[in-house]
Amino acid sequence: VSTGGQTFCAVVKSGNTPGGQAYCWGFNQYGEVGNGNTDTPQTTPVPVSNMGHVTAVVAGQTHACAIALSGLVHCWGANESGQLGNNSTSQSSKPVSVSGLTGVVQLALGASFSCALTNTGSVYCWGSNVVGQLGNGTMPTNSPIPVAVSGIGGSNPAVSIAASNSTACAVLVGGQVQCWGDNGAGELGDPSVGASSSTPVTVPGFTSNGSISGNPNGAVECALNTSNQAYCWGDNYFDELGDGSSGGQSNSPVMVQGT
Repeated sequence: VSTGGQTFCAVVKSGNTPGGQAYCWGFNQYGEVGNGNTDTPQTTPVPVSNMGHVTAVVAGQTHACAIALSGLVHCWGANESGQLGNNSTSQSSKPVSVSGLTGVVQLALGASFSCALTNTGSVYCWGSNVVGQLGNGTMPTNSPIPVAVSGIGGSNPAVSIAASNSTACAVLVGGQVQCWGDNGAGELGDPSVGASSSTPVTVPGFTSNGSISGNPNGAVECALNTSNQAYCWGDNYFDELGDGSSGGQSNSPVMVQGT
């Protein structure tokens, strides 16, 4: 199950066949439910059109993407910044193929951008790049096709990725966390609050077991450390850091109470 901005999606398995069918429900102004319709909220899950079995489906703020069994990626919904990755900026209420990506094992979607982790440990992003959320050093130039995040992959592979509103993060082999994009609330997890980064920066003093998460509507990231304790950093306007404080923000990971 994936919780997006105003739309939820899930993979429903059937028997012992690999993967499952993608379903979505909720707000559908931009076709982010993926059933060929727009402007009609779906109050119950509907199957995403023209999709075979998938291994994962992820909802962003106003778009969604799925990984096919082949490792290819398909996206649908809003596309004003190229977040569908099909070299256009036209929205689509049915899945379109992301250009040039193969071997994808994980997706992370933000407000108007998307990222993918491949089986080689490389990370690619596409869509909005106003605050550097594509991670390739070209802020503020958007990209309607995937571009490689600088410095990740090859001898420095990632094992998992996450995205919030306009920030993305990756956990590298060994547990180091790197983030890029918006930093208005400290969501890069380093001392440079307010200074966005178009290339990955390291979250100092924190090592993750590989589990990391963000929210396409928020400006906060959370991750488990190597002792399976939850830590969060970034905005705390709605007390989302979980450390007992109220309001403000944190530019370094703080432990969620009770974990």
